[in-house]
Amino acid sequence: LFDQDDADSPRTIKVINERLKKYGLPGVILISHMRGATSFKDQVEKLKKELPDAIIFSSIAFQVREFIREVGVDDLKNIILSGISFLGEESIRSFIRRKGIKMLIASAVPNPAKSNLEIVQNYRKEMDSKRYKYSNFSLEAYINTSILINALQHVKKPTYENIEHYLESLKDFNFKGIKLSFNANTRSIA
Repeated sequence: LFDQDDADSPRTIKVINERLKKYGLPGVILISHMRGATSFKDQVEKLKKELPDAIIFSSIAFQVREFIREVGVDDLKNIILSGISFLGEESIRSFIRRKGIKMLIASAVPNPAKSNLEIVQNYRKEMDSKRYKYSNFSLEAYINTSILINALQHVKKPTYENIEHYLESLKDFNFKGIKLSFNANTRSIA
């Protein structure tokens, strides 16, 4: 796990280790870096020492790109690479294509170009009308904004507390094809 050392790191590591254990796989080898890091000499040395079968990137695109440059493409050819939705931005996608690297990138939203969900169809209509390119980031922002607008339409007085109370009340709510339920543990509705 190439991970930015921040408040989410312990939870990320725990979730990944639980999932690996479920499939009888060894636990994660942590290769962490500080927020804002631009050099990864120690992390590259650790990677080359451990020789993993796969790398999960849980970091921002700039740092993943720099880490890959320092490791070298040849040393990554036989390693399965995957990353979180932060890597959905075009700069990293373009970089890995140019380098001939294959990487699986998870996304919090459906495919913006192919999904038949009502909200994604609405998104495409809006994007097409302005001749904007589709992206996971803009779709995620569109969905979040649409949920906020929906909440504002359902509260009598738009205060933070009233909006929060409305969102916390959602359970199996079909919002334009997306099922929303508030989860008190993660404080999310997705």
